[in-house]
Amino acid sequence: MASMPHPDAGLVVDSYVLLVDQSGRTAIRLERRGRYDEDRWAIVEGSACLSTDGMVFVTERMPSNRTEEFFSTTRFTLKQALELWLGYLAILPTEQPWLKSYRYAYGSVMEPAETL
Repeated sequence: MASMPHPDAGLVVDSYVLLVDQSGRTAIRLERRGRYDEDRWAIVEGSACLSTDGMVFVTERMPSNRTEEFFSTTRFTLKQALELWLGYLAILPTEQPWLKSYRYAYGSVMEPAETL
């Protein structure tokens, strides 16, 4: 039986699943996307990132075409990213079947963990 690694083993979490589709496939992820060793995160759906500019998913550009404006609207601290996700859920129309299921499973009022 394999043992779990010690918490001080230096393991780093690079992504979290925020939402799965009806077939159980990952639909939206929270991914570590820092530059220059920054601890920054992006909410990702396919090849798009959730942007604070309009609360919509925008296509992620090629690395050489990403501007500071792009980074400032699509990269966040972990706490900011979780708050953005909750804000995004709050503005979606409630008639979407997956959102009804999500709210049923996690509650209509969700708050990020205090420890973040």
